[in-house]
Amino acid sequence: MPEILDRSPELLNPEQYFQNRFRELFKDPYNLATKPGMRYSELLGKIPPLQGHEECLDLGCGAGLGTWMIGRSAKFALGVDSTLPAITFANQHYRREGRIEFSVEDVTRLSLERKFDRVFLVHVLEHILAKPGSELISLIYRMLKPGGMLHVSVPTEATLISRYQRLMQWSKNIPPWDPTHISKFTIPGLKRLGEKSGFQVLRIEGKLFPSKKLKALDQKLKFPAWLQNPLTEEAFLTLSKK
Repeated sequence: MPEILDRSPELLNPEQYFQNRFRELFKDPYNLATKPGMRYSELLGKIPPLQGHEECLDLGCGAGLGTWMIGRSAKFALGVDSTLPAITFANQHYRREGRIEFSVEDVTRLSLERKFDRVFLVHVLEHILAKPGSELISLIYRMLKPGGMLHVSVPTEATLISRYQRLMQWSKNIPPWDPTHISKFTIPGLKRLGEKSGFQVLRIEGKLFPSKKLKALDQKLKFPAWLQNPLTEEAFLTLSKK
């Protein structure tokens, strides 16, 4: 994850962070039912399909499973993360020379010269402060080829339902926030963030908090996609370089 996360106690020890976050991949590195696998599967199912000719960049790739998933359908995929143990694991299991590569680098201080067709930010922005996060989006715009796309998934922890959920956890002595989540988002805020950097918003989709009653309420209220649905816990965006 980005080095700016070093403010979190759990990131003072990268090896411990890696062990805690990616333990479920140790027995089966290709298990798509793990949290990383499900996150990337969900996002990949919501974007224009890769056609096999794209060069892709996966920022904050963690242990690399998602980069491997992207690389199966792309010409080239590069995973970048600042956690050395995670990239070591990625190189051991997912690297395919010339097709799927990995690099240790702080995603907020990228020095890549290469241009890409697609860039992925899968649960990364919440780990970055607002100013460097905005600067990262602008940098990605410059790194994309004309017509290139940025795909984002991020928890919408500023919504009403998320705040209520955290309050209930706090009342049960469960830490109310992931200590590494230092930015909170809404769908309108994400839309503005992309447009500020010059992107055109191609698609915005919110994932509802898992509740049949809330789903029924959502269907009754019919919130527009561009409006912040107070029942949303995660957002998926596809942004295009004009």
